[in-house]
Amino acid sequence: MGAAVKDVHYLRLSRQRGANLVELMIVLVLGLVITAGIYQLFSSNQRTYRLQNAISEVQENGRFLLDVFQRDLRHAGYAPACQGEAGSGVGLVLNLQDATAGRLFPNDRFDAIGGWESRGNDAYTSQVDSSNYQQGDLLLIHHAATPAGQRLAQDINAGDQNIKLNNENGLAKGDLLAFIEKNNCEIVETTSDKKLSAPDPFTHTFTHVSGGGSTWVGAPQASIYYIGWDNPSGASGLRRRDLVSGRSETLASPVVDMELRFLRNGTYEKAPPNADWQDITAVRVSLLLRSSETNVLDSPAKVTVGDLDFQAGEDDFHLYQGFTTTVALRNRLAEGRR
Repeated sequence: MGAAVKDVHYLRLSRQRGANLVELMIVLVLGLVITAGIYQLFSSNQRTYRLQNAISEVQENGRFLLDVFQRDLRHAGYAPACQGEAGSGVGLVLNLQDATAGRLFPNDRFDAIGGWESRGNDAYTSQVDSSNYQQGDLLLIHHAATPAGQRLAQDINAGDQNIKLNNENGLAKGDLLAFIEKNNCEIVETTSDKKLSAPDPFTHTFTHVSGGGSTWVGAPQASIYYIGWDNPSGASGLRRRDLVSGRSETLASPVVDMELRFLRNGTYEKAPPNADWQDITAVRVSLLLRSSETNVLDSPAKVTVGDLDFQAGEDDFHLYQGFTTTVALRNRLAEGRR
């Protein structure tokens, strides 16, 4: 009886033996294969996620910047009466403090646009901090298309210096106003708070609306666009220097380069001599944008768009994308049809 029990116990133990080495190796290999597959799937999903984020970032910035340029360039040169050399006759008069005139109109001209291939020492571009400027072309845009929030309360006669406006309490010393009627344009700086007291007597006559006039009162704008360093992001970006306020801001980052071409006499060319700005009828802007995140691509990017021809370095795996737009200068064309 005891022997039979021992045999049964031994039989049970023999049936419960562990896996042998071959079985363990097979299980281990299968586990490694499954783990590798999961890791590869995770890595692929992660790279796809990074790529989609980079594409979204670059395209959002690119569309925003194109919209900024299209809007500002369509305003460039408004109003045609303001364009050209300043003088005391019909056309443009700069009724400004000397420091303001030297900052906004150093050449005593109101050009719709201006352009430079590098910062240099021009009276305009020297207002851009040399330590901030990175590379690429620079673009100047002048216009007075933004409403100033003011209307004439009475006619302005030549020789007047203290002018009555409907919203004088909103004025501050140093504010700029552009008075435009027909072929006359007078850009004036306020020398007092809460009233318009011009530096010099008015040269032109302007009529208020209730008196049958059509005087437009705009806020003069002068901006320089360039590629400069953006400290918060630690990368270069497209920056705008407001020559009126003297402040600079980053519109989008990272932006690597900007190339400009100007349509003159049917041909697109780089920045022409200063004397030829009145002949420009359209501007082509090409921008090169980069993703914030690196290791997005498997190989360095090459971008050929508009006037850009870019090849990333062999260790640079950022996403790069080019954007381009061409904008006709409507106010220049309008002047040509007068």
